[in-house]
Amino acid sequence: VRLWDSVTQSRIGKLAGHEKGVWCTDFKPVKGSTVLCSGSEDGQIILWDARTNRAERKFDGGHSKAVYCVCWSPDGATIASGSEDAKVCIWEPGSGTVINTIQSHTSTVKSVAFNPQMINVSHPLLASAGDFFIHLSDPRPAHKA
Repeated sequence: VRLWDSVTQSRIGKLAGHEKGVWCTDFKPVKGSTVLCSGSEDGQIILWDARTNRAERKFDGGHSKAVYCVCWSPDGATIASGSEDAKVCIWEPGSGTVINTIQSHTSTVKSVAFNPQMINVSHPLLASAGDFFIHLSDPRPAHKA
């Protein structure tokens, strides 16, 4: 993963840690945060500090195949990931553990997105796309799909 300054168009960092190609990235949506999440062909998800160019945490055990999409929840409390293994995993970034697995797709999940209005709502919503369908799910741990 290479980091670029959008004003000067110069490279300001390189994040090395995945064993295969990186398919997706997403910055934590919290003001002042420099935490970046990446997903890769190697099936790993890595949290990076973009200020120091260092891996902060590697997530293991959620996916058995390539990770094609990652997305932070609007409040920065969880991360959703989608994979070639047809699963959507919901992660607790502080520990790097899977807190929910959604298995509603029959093939590769290529996109995940949280409802940006989900902060302070009683029914959070996650959309995932793959196998020619969009699935709407409740990402909370007590709501397994």
